[in-house]
Amino acid sequence: MEDYATMDTSPSEEPSSEPVLDSEQQILLELLEEHSTPYAKAASALYFRRIFTADLPSETQDPGKYARLVELLLRIVCNDNHPADTRVNAAWAITNMACMSDKVNHLIVDSGGIDALLSGVISGTGEFRIQCIWALGNIAADCARCKEKCRNTGLITVLARLLSQNVHTEHGDLKNVVWCVMNLLRGGVRNGSIPVTTVQMLVKSLFDLLKKYAVWTELAKDCLWTLASIADDMHQGTQIDVVLSEEGLIDLTFEILDSDFIELHHGALRILGNIITGNDVQTAAVVNHPRFYDVLSRSMSYQSVPDVRREAAWMCSNIAASNQEHMDLLFLDWNIFEMLLEGVSTAERKLKKECMWTIVNLLTGANEVKIRFMVACGVFFLFPALLATSDFRLTERTMHALRSLLPFYPEHATLIKDSNMLSLIKERFLETDMHLQELKNEIEFFINARCVPHIPTCTYTFIDDVSKQTQSSRAYLI
Repeated sequence: MEDYATMDTSPSEEPSSEPVLDSEQQILLELLEEHSTPYAKAASALYFRRIFTADLPSETQDPGKYARLVELLLRIVCNDNHPADTRVNAAWAITNMACMSDKVNHLIVDSGGIDALLSGVISGTGEFRIQCIWALGNIAADCARCKEKCRNTGLITVLARLLSQNVHTEHGDLKNVVWCVMNLLRGGVRNGSIPVTTVQMLVKSLFDLLKKYAVWTELAKDCLWTLASIADDMHQGTQIDVVLSEEGLIDLTFEILDSDFIELHHGALRILGNIITGNDVQTAAVVNHPRFYDVLSRSMSYQSVPDVRREAAWMCSNIAASNQEHMDLLFLDWNIFEMLLEGVSTAERKLKKECMWTIVNLLTGANEVKIRFMVACGVFFLFPALLATSDFRLTERTMHALRSLLPFYPEHATLIKDSNMLSLIKERFLETDMHLQELKNEIEFFINARCVPHIPTCTYTFIDDVSKQTQSSRAYLI
């Protein structure tokens, strides 16, 4: 299929550079115009639905060629005088066009696509409504700007009501609705822009659907990730409270983590992890659960898939940033702490980073007994990896930890000096941040003051006092 064709013009006209559809598509496009019959529009809508389903263009350098098509399809979506099948096909075509590229998706948005599809969700029924929801889910998944525009229409509240009122009960329909909500909430909503009543409706409906995880596993997976996005509310905490107040939800989350449905474990852990980022009371609601330690320990182990291990390590880093009572959970036995130490040396980049954050957070926040235990476990030998990181915040936190530890454990000053650890800090960090340079200077000053200078090998000659002759000589290394 050609990307576009140039219109033929008479010699007296300037050639048009406006990109257009190919000849076949151009003919079908004409059938969507206002002067066409309902049958012609129905046939054309079906045609564009089919070609964008079977042959979705991968190259869309000139999305402008679809401008008129998008406009006419959206007119059909908005007009309830058209037969239901025609509107379904028009919405279906828009759904697939939104997948073509970000440029085409933005063309749909700029043409009023969000409002047109939202009107279909509100006033439509059955398959047509579901198709409009599907299209909006694709639009929201494109970029942050499109997602925000969808949110600002009140779409989330509309979908929450559909779920709450059990308007759709078929598995396929419910999956589309939940999937759209998941895309709308992805990344969390931390500005309080979603009404609390909407959040409450969503949490209750998602919880009810989640109970069927053994039967509707794929749907349950989307429910878990949607709930995780709702719980991503560390600054205000209101949405976390809504999740915690849904009786039985946390217990069900742990039940899923104890189940054989491994594909659900990642999303379930994210719910718990996001709650842990809240205040101490919210964190306690998770870490004090009777199944928490066993679930965390198993999730951190090598028997878990990499995504789950990383998620568990991230939870540990947030626990380590909490209060000392919660930090103590990471030292209940050698198991979890040993895996954290090993994680600092792993080749899995994301897992390594979370383990490093956990260790540094513990070094700067744990009580004296726990820090002494960490030092005895050889935590000073991890500082080369901690200082060499490309994460500025982690480097800065590591330097604070090192400065606070050395006065209590000065015997490690020689190790730091002889291994030249401080040279591992990224030079660009020191050049652009005076505070970090000052931290380094303080540590170097302490190390230089504490380290015993290295004395080279020397020879002492012992001479007999009487004969004044050399009796023996011996070299001693001091």
